[in-house]
Amino acid sequence: MSISIVDIPVSQLTPNPHNPRRDVGDVRELADSIKAQGIKQELLVTPSGDRDGRPMYRVVIGHRRLAAARLAGLDMVPCRVE
Repeated sequence: MSISIVDIPVSQLTPNPHNPRRDVGDVRELADSIKAQGIKQELLVTPSGDRDGRPMYRVVIGHRRLAAARLAGLDMVPCRVE
């Protein structure tokens, strides 16, 4: 079984409302790392319908990485879709 990693626009990613961590905390240091080195581990996401004809995905693992990627100004992030 091969794992497929795809780049997904951050605008198509939403946080999981059941995530026990309600506050991602200060992600500035992580954002700086992402700017310098990129995202080293993909986010895990699941399809969650569509909005305005675009597929949407719910983040399962990687809420801090998503927040840091947004702060770093990334348009796309690597994701594993399950």
